[in-house]
Amino acid sequence: MREALGLPDDPTGPEEIGLAAFCDTVCHAEYPHDVLALGGKIETAIIASGERVVTLNLSPLLDLLYDRQMVELAAQLCGLRKVKRGALTLWTNAEPGDPLGREITLTASDLEGF
Repeated sequence: MREALGLPDDPTGPEEIGLAAFCDTVCHAEYPHDVLALGGKIETAIIASGERVVTLNLSPLLDLLYDRQMVELAAQLCGLRKVKRGALTLWTNAEPGDPLGREITLTASDLEGF
C-alpha cells in the first residue's frame, strides 16, 4: 500500500508520516479502530493546545495502555515523529532540523471516551 502511494521507506515529513501510519494501521494493526480512535484523541489534544508545532510526551499513555504499537501508530497518524531528549522519547510534528514545539503531556483525562 505504501508503494502504491509513492511513500518512501523512511518518511520524514508530517504528511508522509501520517500516510505511512494509516497504511500500517489498515494493513497490520491488530485493532485498527482503536488506533484510529486514539489518534483522534491525540489530534484533539494538539488542536486544543493552540500551537501549530508541538512536542508530546506520550509516556503516560504507554503506562496506561501497555500497547506500544497502538500508541506509536496513533502518534504517527497525527504526523508525529520520534525525537530523543536525553533518555526521554518525545514525539513532534516539527520538520527535521526545525525547533521542537511547546511540550504537551497527555494524561488519562485526554483519553475520556476512548
